[in-house]
Amino acid sequence: MARERIAAGQETLIMELAGGDEGRVNAEVVAGAARAGDDVALAIIHEAATYLGLGVTNLVNILNPEVVVIGGGVSKIGDMLFDTVRATVRERAVEGARESVKIVPARLGSDAGIVGAAALALKLAPS
Repeated sequence: MARERIAAGQETLIMELAGGDEGRVNAEVVAGAARAGDDVALAIIHEAATYLGLGVTNLVNILNPEVVVIGGGVSKIGDMLFDTVRATVRERAVEGARESVKIVPARLGSDAGIVGAAALALKLAPS
């Protein structure tokens, strides 16, 4: 989204924070621009978080989990992301499920997938 908006000529701090290198534009750079009050970055995060919230809403409606854990680089955005995801779920999930689900960042952050893969490999390894 950031690259599309930059290409469209929208004024933003994103490229400056990426050192002028479009290849370095990622969630962390967009979050930095948003924290600096950049309107384009704030809009990007809100839009992405809303879509993520819709996906989580579908999971909550179908599976009724107690907890939804969000990890990876995007989870480092923090409250800017999680507040919108939680609000979207509160607005759109079925009553009962929306009150009981907790939406939290992964404790292991970006390493969650690696740790999970290692745990699975150890479990499946012959003794």
